[in-house]
Amino acid sequence: MLAANGMNQATLSERLGLKRSTMSIKLAGRSSWSVPNLVETAYILNTTPQALMDDTFMTRMEKMRSSEQKPSELPVAESMIQDEQGKKKSEE
Repeated sequence: MLAANGMNQATLSERLGLKRSTMSIKLAGRSSWSVPNLVETAYILNTTPQALMDDTFMTRMEKMRSSEQKPSELPVAESMIQDEQGKKKSEE
């Protein structure tokens, strides 16, 4: 979702007022999100908090974590936008 919105982790962390390292940890699923940050992130990325909390996304994150990839190597934004686009197409 980040790339689709012309953003990266650094840009999103600035918009939310978070450190870049904190953003990386959150996107890697190693830290929880506050409700205000989750809602603001959804707004910034033109999606819903529900889409960001989708269980399929969390399952994918667990699989990636178990494969021992570094947080910077996790394709978080790309997988999230692909999931969201697929859902919108199936709803039409």
